Amino acid sequence: MSFHSLKVVLCATICTCFALVATEELEHIFAVNCSKLIAYIVENKCSCELISVYRTRKESLSYDAYMPGEVNSSLKKRLVLNLDVFTDDKIYLSSLEGFVAFGLYWESLDPRNKWCGHSNSKPHANHFAMEL
Repeated sequence: MSFHSLKVVLCATICTCFALVATEELEHIFAVNCSKLIAYIVENKCSCELISVYRTRKESLSYDAYMPGEVNSSLKKRLVLNLDVFTDDKIYLSSLEGFVAFGLYWESLDPRNKWCGHSNSKPHANHFAMEL
């Protein structure tokens, strides 16, 4: 098994674990979509690292001081995936343009999926959410 294949299996397993812990169907759908996104990233000769998929209320309160509305964010609801993505030569994708294909793919998986690179005020290229 190649390194990339192993990473896909590992990431899919992690996402599936989130779905098993979740009690709501939406969280399950979100976890399955996350594994599909990670597989798509790897198929496009990139790798990724999970940054966050959940933020506690205490963490949300500390972020709320400089990011109003954070307390009620999708991260609190376990419906956001933040990923660092790297090219096959280990270069970090830092530009919005580098994420466009992944963002569009994410949005194609479910009508509730939102790629936060479209945000007008503060685009977050590595932020993939599911809206309620």
